[in-house]
Amino acid sequence: MASGEYVSFLDGDDLWSDNWLYEAHRFCASNPTNIIAHSEFNVVFGMVRAIWWHIDSTDSSFKLDHLRFGNCWDAMSFAKLDIYRNYPFKKNQISTGFGHEDWHWNCVTLDAGIQHRPVEGTIHFKRRRKGSQMALCDANQAMVWPNPISSYSQQ
Repeated sequence: MASGEYVSFLDGDDLWSDNWLYEAHRFCASNPTNIIAHSEFNVVFGMVRAIWWHIDSTDSSFKLDHLRFGNCWDAMSFAKLDIYRNYPFKKNQISTGFGHEDWHWNCVTLDAGIQHRPVEGTIHFKRRRKGSQMALCDANQAMVWPNPISSYSQQ
């Protein structure tokens, strides 16, 4: 079990820029509030090729409603250990139609007031392959678990 002040959530078959851990720690440690750091952008390769920019949830162009229709941040993240302990990822249950554990986690943590922020100059190289959680969710048309942000009853 992790015992440090900060933790990074990494996927073992992906790659990340050599400055990711250093810059993410520097960014989080210099912020007065608890935040979740993400790479500035993802370069997706393999079965799919794409570039995915992570938006800053504190930026005026960020709209909370976007999380009802799509995920704004990848699972690769860096934050205080207590955030991961207090808000554990909910396991995918693709057979029942629910998946996208990172999307759900992003909604839950943002709803709790924890901002998601990209770290300038960092990159996540993400392999898209058959059999990945994302591919399985897409193939089975899995939806994100219900959460406070996905509900329109707050309006």
